[in-house]
Amino acid sequence: LSYIAINIGASDGVVLDPIKFLYTQKKFKGLLLESDADKADKIVPNFYNLGNCYDGVYPGPLGTPDIVNAKVTPHNIGIIIDKYLGGALAVSEGNIDAISIDIDSYDYAILEKVIGYHPKFICVEILEDIPPGILFEVKYDENFEYFSPSGQALLQGCSIDSVNRLASREGYTVIKMDWNNALLFRNDI
Repeated sequence: LSYIAINIGASDGVVLDPIKFLYTQKKFKGLLLESDADKADKIVPNFYNLGNCYDGVYPGPLGTPDIVNAKVTPHNIGIIIDKYLGGALAVSEGNIDAISIDIDSYDYAILEKVIGYHPKFICVEILEDIPPGILFEVKYDENFEYFSPSGQALLQGCSIDSVNRLASREGYTVIKMDWNNALLFRNDI
């Protein structure tokens, strides 16, 4: 293992986060990205509150994870990853253990970009209400709004079939659905 994980849409680092244990229990280094500054500010205190076994965020074999308050887009995700994980960690193809994507919008567009880093494992949020047999992806729009003017949540994310098609094309297999998350493993793992 490289002990590197990237959490795109980390929220507060704890609530409904499928990979928090990598940072809090397995001593992973990496990157937690959250666009909401209030949520990003809660990550470190929340990690400390998860238990005293490792004193929250602690130096693992590669140091502590970086927490970055930034809006992630398909145009900047590679730049952000390379900036924060490029140098000393030498992030290269296949050197990332896990990536989680949960940005409640154009998750598929982000998946298309980060799958090129060939992480061993990917967890991506999908729209579980779209049944198999339908290809659907929210296209990136810099003006994407989560809610309509009337306050209704808008259609977001992508379908499981869209994720499965991309996974198959890029050498991954969707091994499981966990509520609204598709879990992908690289085929050589």
